[in-house]
Formats: sequence, C-alpha cells, structure tokens
Amino acid sequence: MKTIFHYIKRHFTLLFIGAFVLWLGVQAYINPDSVMQSLHYGLNKLSYPFVLIMCLLSLCNYGLRTIRWYVLVKHYVPEYTMKTAFWDYFSGFAFIMTPAKAGELIRSYYIKERFGISTIKSIIPSLYDRIYDLLALLIIFIVGSFFYDFSYITLILVLGIGVISVILFVRAAWFIPVIKLCFYPFKSSKSVQKYCAKIMLFLHYCCDVRDFSLRFYALLLGFLGWCCEFYAFYLLLHLFDIQINIFASAFIFSASTLMGVLFMTPGGTGTAEGIMTGFIMSYHVPLLLAVFITSFIRLTTLWFAVILGMITVFLRNMLYKNERFTYKQLKNKQD
Repeated sequence: MKTIFHYIKRHFTLLFIGAFVLWLGVQAYINPDSVMQSLHYGLNKLSYPFVLIMCLLSLCNYGLRTIRWYVLVKHYVPEYTMKTAFWDYFSGFAFIMTPAKAGELIRSYYIKERFGISTIKSIIPSLYDRIYDLLALLIIFIVGSFFYDFSYITLILVLGIGVISVILFVRAAWFIPVIKLCFYPFKSSKSVQKYCAKIMLFLHYCCDVRDFSLRFYALLLGFLGWCCEFYAFYLLLHLFDIQINIFASAFIFSASTLMGVLFMTPGGTGTAEGIMTGFIMSYHVPLLLAVFITSFIRLTTLWFAVILGMITVFLRNMLYKNERFTYKQLKNKQD
C-alpha cells in the first residue's frame, strides 16, 4: 500500500491528466454531441486578441512578482541585479509541478551558487516569496468572501484564520519560545539539538526583515500580481456570459488556488480544477462548459508559466553554461 501511495503522490499530475483525458473520452463516447457542442461553443467564443490579453495579464503577474523577488534577495545580497532576478525567478517556473512547488527552491540554489551565501540564508527569500503569495491570496479570499453567499460563522472563521496568519508572519520571533518549549524534553539528544539550532537560525533570519516599508512593498507587489490573474478569470467568465461580480470571481479564483496549495498537489493540479469547476457550475453553467473554462484559465496561468520556465531554463543553460561565479570571483571581476 505504501508503494502504491508513494507512486500516486509522485506521479499525481500525470495520473490526473490521464484520468481527465479518459473521462473526456467516455463523455465523448456516451454523448458525443454534447462534448462537441461545448468544445465548439468555447472555441468560437475565444479570439486571438482575447488569448493575448489573458497571457499579458499573466505576464504582468509574473513581472510584478519578479520585482518582489529582486527586492527580497537584494536585502541579503546588495550586488543582486534585476537582470539576474529575471533569469532566476522565471527559471523557477519550470519546477512548479512539484508538491507545494518545492522545486521552485532552485531559485535559492542559483543565488547560493552565485554569491556563496549559506543554504539557510538563501532559502529565506523563497520562503518570503511563498508567504507573500499566500498572504496576497488570503487577502483577496477574505475580501471576496464578503460578496459570496456565506454564513456569518464562516466569515468569522475565515477572518480569524487570516488574522492569525498575518500575526504569526509579522512576528516570527514569537515562534522562538514555542520551538524551545517543544524541544526541551529532547534536549539530551544531539541530533535534536542540531535540528533545533537550525530552526532557531532559520527563524532568526526570518526576523531580519524588519523594515515595514519592505514588507509592505513586497506584499503590495504580490497583491497586484494576483489581481491581474483573477481579473483575467473575471474577463473569461464574462466572455461566456456568466453574470458574476468581480469580487465573487476573485473569491473563486483565490479559494481554488489556496485549496490547491493546502492539499500540496503538484501545482495544485486536480484540487484547484475540481473546486473551480464546482464554483462555476453553481452559476448554472453546464459541466462540460465549466470544465472548458477551468482548463483554459489554468492553461493561461499555470501551464503558461511552466512553458515560460522551461524556455528560460533552456536559454539560461545556453547563455550561461560556462558561468559559475562565486561571490568572491564576482567581486574580483567587478574590481
């Protein structure tokens, strides 16, 4: 059973795509007219200018988050440049399809190799990058939830989670006594002491970013970036004559993305699509058309980023295959 579970977890994306294609095949066999009508209707609604607008909005999101990455890394490495930030950040998109996007840590590897900083310190910008993404999505989710049909109890629960998340992030130092308390019963173990020391050092680095303007600027960039994504989703829904306000569409997009992160599937695959399709169907949209809309928005956001990442990695390997600078070598070259 463990082997089967490990295989499913490792190849979840491929299995999901395979199951999705199989499901479409069964639907086409059972009711071919319905499938062809939905596909024909969806493709007729789309146009080249509209697809271009969707891709440009996604690029705006990636560009704003690249600037945020540059700001975060420059806090630790003053020599970091915007050009290098572009190569590093866009290369990370090639590894989105890993559980919880862990493969995007390749960005930390790039700055560690180039500037010779410690592994723990190089991971901090990646950590903050993910946290600011989650906080931006959480803000959009909370605002959108007020315009969706929810009970007051649910709204209070959502607000409580949001407030706790923000407090814990802003005050990372509050984790230090908790970690000490948790590890105290195992203080005689050297291996436990080693891990405890690493976590404490990690939290110490997290507390380094105390500049409120830097935190606010990074959060604002992430928020504006994700606003581009959900606005693209809003335009897509209105293209198919789905009567929905912009806040409700923001809620659907952010809720689907957050649930994908929560279940830690590669790129949120499966979870995000299922939840988004369900929300779209709640507006009396047929199943196959809801699947088409969901597939298209994921294609112009998630898979568009993966394709850009792969192209960037390929070009990076061609242009910089002989460049292996350490921080000291880089300083000597500049001098």
